[in-house]
Parts: sequence; C-alpha cells; structure tokens
Amino acid sequence: MGKYIAIGVGVLVLLILCIFGMGYLNAGYNNTAGVAVSSSQTNMFQQSQAYTQGMAQELAKENLELAQTKDPEARAAIIEYIQETFSSYDSNKINNPQLRLFLVNVMAGNIQ
Repeated sequence: MGKYIAIGVGVLVLLILCIFGMGYLNAGYNNTAGVAVSSSQTNMFQQSQAYTQGMAQELAKENLELAQTKDPEARAAIIEYIQETFSSYDSNKINNPQLRLFLVNVMAGNIQ
C-alpha cells in the first residue's frame, strides 16, 4: 500500500513540475519571439480598414464635441485628448479632407 502512495505522490510531483516547466517555457517565448508576433499583429490591425474607419469616427465625434463646446477649459481638454489619441496616427489615412485638415490643425496647435 505504501508503495502505491509513493508512486502516486511521485506522479503528482512530476505533473506539477511539467506544468511549471511549460509555464516557464511559455514565458520565455513571450519575452522573445512572442513580442515580435504580438507587435506584427498590432501593426496589421492598425493597417486595417476597420481601425482606420474607427479612428475617423472617433475624430469626427471629437470635432463635433469641440464645435459645440464654448468653455475654454473643456476645449483644451478635448484638444489634448485628440493630440494624445492621434499622436502617432497618419492623417493621410483619413479620407474626408475636412476631417484630415482638422486633425492637422489640432496637431499643429492651430485650433484653440
């Protein structure tokens, strides 16, 4: 009976070691190759039409909100939000010329 308990405990210890070992290998993969895979997937999404349309819709919403706001502090907050959100966004991806010009002006600080 004691022999079977020892075998069961040994199997359990090996199973736990395998689980931790797989986690360690997965963490190593994520820190090396996984970063490149994740980065390329993010870049592919940001090149997609859905992302571009979503950013254009967000900019149109903020443009409308800015046009309706008269409070200088609220306007400054909206402008700061636009500048942070679109800081690394290519304005040439926006098809609407007025919206593209709005983004260029906000990023240049021409809109207060």
